[in-house]
Amino acid sequence: MVMENSASKNLRVLHVITSLGTGGAEAMLFKLLSCMKSGSFDNAVAVLMDDSAYGARIRELGVPVYPLGMRRGRPGIGSLLHLRRIVANYEPDLVQGWMYHGNIAAQLAVSFTRNARRVLWNIRHSLNGLREEKALTRFLIRLGAILSSRPARIVYNSEMSAGQHEALGYRGANRVVLGNGFDTERFVFSNEGRQRVRDELGLQSKNFLVGTIARFHRIKDFPNLIQSAALNRDRSDDLRYLLVGPGVDWSQPSLANSIQVANLKTMIHLIGERHDIPSVLSAFDLFVLSSSGEGFPNVIGEAMACERPCVVTNVGDSAAVVGQHGIIVPPKDPKALADAILKMATMSADERKELGRKARQRVIDNYSLPKIVEQYESLYRSVIIELSAA
Repeated sequence: MVMENSASKNLRVLHVITSLGTGGAEAMLFKLLSCMKSGSFDNAVAVLMDDSAYGARIRELGVPVYPLGMRRGRPGIGSLLHLRRIVANYEPDLVQGWMYHGNIAAQLAVSFTRNARRVLWNIRHSLNGLREEKALTRFLIRLGAILSSRPARIVYNSEMSAGQHEALGYRGANRVVLGNGFDTERFVFSNEGRQRVRDELGLQSKNFLVGTIARFHRIKDFPNLIQSAALNRDRSDDLRYLLVGPGVDWSQPSLANSIQVANLKTMIHLIGERHDIPSVLSAFDLFVLSSSGEGFPNVIGEAMACERPCVVTNVGDSAAVVGQHGIIVPPKDPKALADAILKMATMSADERKELGRKARQRVIDNYSLPKIVEQYESLYRSVIIELSAA
């Protein structure tokens, strides 16, 4: 593999990430690469496993992507040696790890090189207890605590996640919290998109559509949402639910069975993964996140940018993102979730519209993508200045 070092004085950043499939970290990396100043930064991406969802899109930005071919759950010395060759050839000024596997791989790959102190980690996960994690992930979390004094900075996307990891022994002195950024030009309410999706579902104008977007995973706690829907079944005839995300379809046995047992099949739509997310969000009357754990959920900011009022569980930084422009409920409490949904459904349309307007403004003021990208750029420059002076 030959990677010629350009004569430009742009700051070179090599990002090391577990995969480029669908996920919050992958989406944030893509958004960051899309918006970083091309006249100041050169980027490349080393991906430990598959580059299926975002790989082609990142290459279209002119950013090189180097798949390492690691098998899921099977870390190999060959992949680490491959990554070391990429580091040697690309000669980055900084190496930015993403997620546990990417962080550790980045740290090990640059050990005993001139880049050894120029590594940053990026942790985008909240911890509800190590027992809920897979064995390899538990090992990497513990190993991360041991190695956490080595990276120049540890970037978290939520204050809660930072506190949880530091309680496990992660060094706090190199903590940086940078929230997720949102493209408020793409994520905007669309009447046309709203009507198209609602027509697709066969909804009537009177139907109040409660929606969520999440991958099928236990931490997203779909049973919480389904149990709350069952509690509201006889309290409102107009409530309908739309569940969207990878694995969220009728072929998922546990999901389909729980809906059938609760006698909710006529109320709940499962449509799996979608790529017209702004239109899907516009179709919702209310966005709900029923998770039992989160860091900084991208989808909340996207829903707010589309002027959707939100009901979210009090996990991660969800409450901090929503602020006063939605309802916060305890996790794993279907009754509280059902009551909050019904409260939103019985508000006037004007009240919900005003909540949605304020929610979008909150995203623009605090979490717009250009602001977050600028914070990353400033961080990278400050680390280089600090290390060059050392």
